[in-house]
Amino acid sequence: MVASDSPQTEHPPIFYAPQHQVGYPPVQHFHQHQQQRQHQQQQLQATDFKNNTLPLARIKKIMKANEDVRMISAEAPVVFAKACEMFILELTLRSWIHTEENKRRTLQKNDIAAAISVSWLILSLGMI
Repeated sequence: MVASDSPQTEHPPIFYAPQHQVGYPPVQHFHQHQQQRQHQQQQLQATDFKNNTLPLARIKKIMKANEDVRMISAEAPVVFAKACEMFILELTLRSWIHTEENKRRTLQKNDIAAAISVSWLILSLGMI
């Protein structure tokens, strides 16, 4: 092993962390968020859209429930399925943050409600 004079810096793991958490200044949180988004984009580009975890027939049935929808292309339910997966993942991650802030290891209904409330507030402020 070769010793070096340059100090080695440790980088914190990339995950969603509240901005007010000690040790995570807003700038660092922003960069972590950007890295997470880039990782999601890479995963999306490498994704095989033919393998779905959500039932396409059910998605198509829900789409047809709207009277204004007359025809649905073959790829539309596939894209909706992927969008639903991404939405569920994002909501789960935001809910888990709330769970950890309350020093629990079990995700509860109120954690999901809190994640929705915070997300809605952020979106509302962004529209102003």
